[in-house]
Amino acid sequence: MKSKTIHPTRSIILLLFVTVLLPACAAKKQYAEPGQQLQLYYSCYQADGSLVETNQAAVAGNDQLTKSVLFQRRDIYRPVNLTVPVELDEASLPPFIHLEERLATLLASQAAEFPLGQQAEVVLADQTITTMPEKDRTLTMARRLSYPARRLMAMDEFRQRYGQQPPQLGDTLDKDGDFPGLVESVSEEGVTLLFSVQEGASMDMGWTTGLARLQDDTIIIEAQAQPGDLVKRLGGLPGRISKVADEMVTIDFGQRFAGQDLQCQVVAEPAATQPVAPIAWHEDLQQARELASEQQKAVVLVLYADWCTYCHKLFDTVLPDQALANLRDDYIWVKINSDKQQELAQRYGQTSFPLLVLESAQGKELARFSGLPHITSLAYELERCRQQVGQSKKLRATKQARELPSC
Repeated sequence: MKSKTIHPTRSIILLLFVTVLLPACAAKKQYAEPGQQLQLYYSCYQADGSLVETNQAAVAGNDQLTKSVLFQRRDIYRPVNLTVPVELDEASLPPFIHLEERLATLLASQAAEFPLGQQAEVVLADQTITTMPEKDRTLTMARRLSYPARRLMAMDEFRQRYGQQPPQLGDTLDKDGDFPGLVESVSEEGVTLLFSVQEGASMDMGWTTGLARLQDDTIIIEAQAQPGDLVKRLGGLPGRISKVADEMVTIDFGQRFAGQDLQCQVVAEPAATQPVAPIAWHEDLQQARELASEQQKAVVLVLYADWCTYCHKLFDTVLPDQALANLRDDYIWVKINSDKQQELAQRYGQTSFPLLVLESAQGKELARFSGLPHITSLAYELERCRQQVGQSKKLRATKQARELPSC
């Protein structure tokens, strides 16, 4: 078999293409100019990869990500808005500033160093908050909580809490809750309830998790705490256990990030100059699917009823939320009153209002939400499905390609 000889001229052209033309095709990094308005999107992690904080709803809603004890789900997700440059005098920051505000301030001060539209990796070092008074640095919490297993409850309180009247001897109440109760007696004074608890059940104590047990006529919840453990944020502040005694636990809030560096992924983008357009709704599902097929998009179908309070909240509050602004244009949106078109409700197996279904242009279901979705869960599914559709586009484009890519 003869080997092919590459002509020297072709070798030079190939080398020129690889060393000069290809790098020229790559996008050059651009940075913000002084006075430019930016938006920052960030997600910060512990060294073990656990998510600590993010201002991106889709990241917060990703249940496949390990969440740190310090992580807290927000009600509102917004980018950090700023004008370059941002001068930082950390000594002027309030000592009890919430973690998300401290992160936003620190990252904003570095915004001029982030390439626009590209992900930047930033390490934020932990350090002592020097402006925090020593006396306010620590907080002591009870290691154990106790509740009487037997309680006499006034009839009005019983009815308000359990909505059950009249109570009958032997009735079991809240059997799926943390403290199921048994009606032990009923008198003019009220209802005597005997509460129980599953031995070793995990209970939320507000700042950590405790294990429950029944001791005599008392339910005891004891924190499983060790020095060095992180605790849930209290008052927006990250903390770490510094001391554990028999009855009390001491938590230290005097460090920026509770004694650990944070690794942050940041994207800086020019601030939007135009207001986000409202969703363009369709009311014909078949026409919407045809349009989705033409534009290579997925479909969001909302089945609603006029009398449904959560439906109005979905349309008025959740879907217009800024956290979904970058996702809306990738979908064709359809809303249909399935209370009036019940054959559609039956087709989709609807059991509650609203029902939100993400599906392909061919009608294949990708995700669904029965009832009012949380903004983080919805954003995550919209982002996941967008990427899935985007991969399909790339696959089709690759199969149809007949020419070499050019700049």
